[in-house]
Amino acid sequence: MAKGSNHVVLVPLPAQGHLLPILYLARKLAAHGFAVTIVNIDSVHESVKQNWKNVPQQDIRLESIQMELKVPKGFDAGNMDAVAAFVDSLQALEEPLADLLAKLSAARAVSCVISDFYHPSAPHAASKAGMPSVCFWPGMASWASIQYSQPSMIAAGYIPVDGKVGSFFWSFFLSEFFSKLPESNASEIVDLPGLKPMRADDLPFYLRKDFYHKLGRDRFLRQLERAAKDTWVLANSFYELEPQAFDAMQHVVPGKFVPVGPLFPLRDRKASGMEASLRPEDHSSIGWLDRKPPKSVLYVAFGSITVLSPGEFEELARGLEESGHPFLFSVPREMVPEVGDDRVGEFAERAARSGAGMVVRWAPQLAVLQHPSVGGFLSHCGWNSILESVSSGVPVLGWPIASEQNTNCKLALQERGIGMELADRSSDGVASAVRELMASEELRRNVAEIGRNARAAATAGGSSHRNLHDFFHSCQDREILLQIKQQSLI
Repeated sequence: MAKGSNHVVLVPLPAQGHLLPILYLARKLAAHGFAVTIVNIDSVHESVKQNWKNVPQQDIRLESIQMELKVPKGFDAGNMDAVAAFVDSLQALEEPLADLLAKLSAARAVSCVISDFYHPSAPHAASKAGMPSVCFWPGMASWASIQYSQPSMIAAGYIPVDGKVGSFFWSFFLSEFFSKLPESNASEIVDLPGLKPMRADDLPFYLRKDFYHKLGRDRFLRQLERAAKDTWVLANSFYELEPQAFDAMQHVVPGKFVPVGPLFPLRDRKASGMEASLRPEDHSSIGWLDRKPPKSVLYVAFGSITVLSPGEFEELARGLEESGHPFLFSVPREMVPEVGDDRVGEFAERAARSGAGMVVRWAPQLAVLQHPSVGGFLSHCGWNSILESVSSGVPVLGWPIASEQNTNCKLALQERGIGMELADRSSDGVASAVRELMASEELRRNVAEIGRNARAAATAGGSSHRNLHDFFHSCQDREILLQIKQQSLI
């Protein structure tokens, strides 16, 4: 590593949507002169290495740690029958990760360890190795308010929420764990720091009774133990999107809670899939977009953990064709395990023949959303997808399916007027909603304004840019990090 440079270790959660922003953060740290080590589990490490590109004058090293469960594409739809095993496997890494951190520090003193909030062992391993811990929060500050408020919501009886998660697959898979509460609490009004009063059923899907009991309350609450260890919480959002939530979070967590997003390359710069994707990206989609008129194409993608039933896929496919708008549809195999390659291939061929659209296995999403031909996004409402879409000035039609996606749809899209939820998921409903989204000048104006705010936040002088550089300054002196933690506990 570069002599005299400060050394920061990053520990991502091994899942596509969580890995992306951590890698972008690593690039920013390295561009600022830090030596960076990224520690992935062995199976993900091998996938990242295949696509990794070294940048001159950036000192980034890739390290791996052995984990029993192998997830080379990151935790995705193919692993949904092993959620608890995945969490427990990560938890078991505490001792070996502490040993690896000590080894890395012996070669070059480590200023701090930055880990995803949902990585259950990383902050404890950092503590054992005697290193300051920094939390990377992978979503909205509004979502953080909910997450950190779990103990008070349990005490008030708001969670677990009565109800099932959003999709056919999740409901079917978890049905054996589902039983109704004596009286439904889903319509209860919840009042949380920095948020407007909201119904309990707008809380994240994972707080619903079926999934909550599947994973176990203790696993959820253990995540919050890291709050006492974290000197900073770096949130992948921007202040102008949710100022009340960010202001409130300053009083919720002991450490500094600041927005640092968006972290990805901004519009008008070269968008790169490079090392960020754990799946091969089909770049022929960009050439296809080049031949389409401005804002004419609907991009359709549901991330890496979604599973659609055959019925859901057929209704969606027909609706897209009937909408009258050209579409680019990303259909990874894991998303449609019961549909089969032949059926997806038939749909792709028909769409290509008629000119209705293009179907790929995995698109270079950031480059797609930043393309001038894209005028709308039908999305599962994962946070990376929303942030990339909003920052590119593209309105979103939300089809939330799992995790916090329903909360993102409610708080980011609907309350801020930058998108809408797809309520009717029949083919007619899909076609009608797509036409409404693509024709809405109001949504386009709103998302254009918020997109400008996002890009301004991340450029020199912007709110996220300043916060990131304040954090960089604190990392240059490890004692500053320790003082921040001590002051926050007084």
